Amino acid sequence: MSRPIRPRRIRHFKKYPAFRPDGNHWHSLAVTLTLDEMEALRLKDLDKLSQEEMADMMEVSRQTVRLILERAREKITTALTEEYILLIEGGNYIVHECEFHCKNCEKNFLLRCDDALQMCPHCSSRNTYCVFEGPCRDFCQRYPEHGKRNE
Repeated sequence: MSRPIRPRRIRHFKKYPAFRPDGNHWHSLAVTLTLDEMEALRLKDLDKLSQEEMADMMEVSRQTVRLILERAREKITTALTEEYILLIEGGNYIVHECEFHCKNCEKNFLLRCDDALQMCPHCSSRNTYCVFEGPCRDFCQRYPEHGKRNE
């Protein structure tokens, strides 16, 4: 009996659920890229993280990261060369939560990384900040001054 698949932690979400080749020659066949595969590609190719750093952020082993990357690149290459639709959906993942602190009421609270509002659930203040000190601190989308891509 095999071990259960451990969910991958993701921090970024796609803006578009699908990409279609331009023109009239594309097939109606589709390749599905999962959200954890998309996250792995983003971490490796855009954020330039090592596989060890990626494994820490996604909370999986380095071997799993390598396999996710291989699978994702194969799917993208197939979609591009065969002119298939590329769907981005599904997968085995959990959404990362950051701990925030409210400067008004001095309470901490968790907020999913896909939640655009950074409002305190206790007092409705927007005077909040992320206190997370984990591996995503340098790549936080909410605070571009901390992001490596914005330096």
